[in-house]
Amino acid sequence: MAMTKTTRKNAPIQWDMSKVVVYRRVSTDAQEKSGLGLEAQKEMCDRTCAQLGLSIVADFAESVSGKVDPRERTELMKAIELCQTEGARLMIAKLDRFSREVYHVAGYCDRYFFGDRTPELIVAESPNASMLELRIKAVLAQEERELIAKRTREALSARKARGAAPNGEVGRNAARQKAAIATDGAIQYAMSLRELGHGYHAIAKTLNDEGFATSRGGKWYAANVRQRLQSV
Repeated sequence: MAMTKTTRKNAPIQWDMSKVVVYRRVSTDAQEKSGLGLEAQKEMCDRTCAQLGLSIVADFAESVSGKVDPRERTELMKAIELCQTEGARLMIAKLDRFSREVYHVAGYCDRYFFGDRTPELIVAESPNASMLELRIKAVLAQEERELIAKRTREALSARKARGAAPNGEVGRNAARQKAAIATDGAIQYAMSLRELGHGYHAIAKTLNDEGFATSRGGKWYAANVRQRLQSV
């Protein structure tokens, strides 16, 4: 019997791209207010599955920090094991619901954790993104978070050094800094997509679909994508 189980475990998995196992995660109650609550994630995954004609095999959810190793999360491991059994893909609403750490995303996408038994990761927010594109996006997201944290600390230090500045001025400066960082992240992502062979129209659509805005909070179009990339 033991040999039978071992043989089954090591047997090649017949992947079925029409099936998904959904995994949802929150780390704090505050995420309910940020639009990343469990119900919001479910609605996003359900909507994408309906649009693409995908079948949801099961749904797993848990409350755990995004910095915890995926292999140490009980519900995520259950979801991955079911994916392996059913030959299904693993669906998440947004990439940071899988992890906020580049190491975790890269390790998973590069198949370091589970080898050939790694279920393909599909993000409801951008379901056509490849594993390579998800890896690039994770790197850019972490860099953006680090830059925002660094500039926030610098802004607070500067405010403290010069005394209490008007809240309106501080708010406007913070908003401008955040917009500049977000735009830089969008351009870096656009450059990566361009290197992968995507056209300007496709890049603009991807940036808009994934929530990237221009420095003025507007949408991306082929023209302004081309202009920004050519000026880099």
